[in-house]
Formats: sequence, C-alpha cells, structure tokens
Amino acid sequence: MDDQTSSSKKWWHLLLFIGGTVLSVGLLLYLAELYFPSPSTANTTREDMMMRRYFNVRNWTTLGYRPLYDPETRTITLNRDQSYEIDGLRITYQGLDGKKRFKLDLRVLAFDPETPFRYQIPIAEAQKQFRLAGRRFKLISAGRNRLEFKHLFAYVSK
Repeated sequence: MDDQTSSSKKWWHLLLFIGGTVLSVGLLLYLAELYFPSPSTANTTREDMMMRRYFNVRNWTTLGYRPLYDPETRTITLNRDQSYEIDGLRITYQGLDGKKRFKLDLRVLAFDPETPFRYQIPIAEAQKQFRLAGRRFKLISAGRNRLEFKHLFAYVSK
C-alpha cells in the first residue's frame, strides 16, 4: 500500500505542477495582451509595431522624422543623395569627404538644371556661414548620412 500511496502522490504532484504551469503561462499571456496590445498591422512596419508596444506617442508617423524644410526656422534637412529645391537651386547632399568637409551638388535651375556644380565645403567654416550661388546658408550639423543647415537670406554685394 505504501508504494501505491507514494506513487499516486507523485502523480498528483506532477499533475498539480503541470496544471499550475499552464495556468501561470496563460495568465501571463493574458496580462501581456491586456497591457501591451498588438497594433494594427495593415500599414505598419515591423519596427514600428515593436516600438508601439512599449511607447505611447501622440503622432507616431512623425516620430524621429524631421521635415525636409521647416519654414519657421528656415531649416533644411537632407539625407544622403536627397535633393531639395529652394530659391531656384536644387541642392543634393553627397555625404562627407573625410571628417573635415561635406559634399554638395548644386544645380542652378534657371541656368542649367542638368549640370551639377560640385562643392566640398569645410565644416568649420560652414558653421559660421557659407554661400551657394549668391545665397547664404549656415551649417547646423553634418553627418555621414544627414545634413542640416539653415537658409539665411540672399547675398547682396555692394
């Protein structure tokens, strides 16, 4: 009788352990879904879905994305090989030349929109001010894949 009693106790403990594990995992999955609901996947990338689970952002579509041109601050933000047209110029950021200069392609649309004028501008000087085709700009930041600069006013020679 002792063997049957200890054997049934072992089975009872094993079933209790398995049942408790299943209930615990089920409860954890329920709470995870309750507090971290999965977003709609229709128009959402996988990275955004993962971030949305843990962060609440009011305007998710603009998080981390600066406008190409901000009219209030007159700031232009260009990614590498991205262009922007301002005051008859098309400016294309081409990246850094080492760590001392950044490269731009400039097309004067009124003159010849197909031919780029290539500039290599020292970063130290551009942080004060630089000119492109009679327009003044001031560098805010230059990185390997992104350039941010401010459009000042047109250069007037006296």
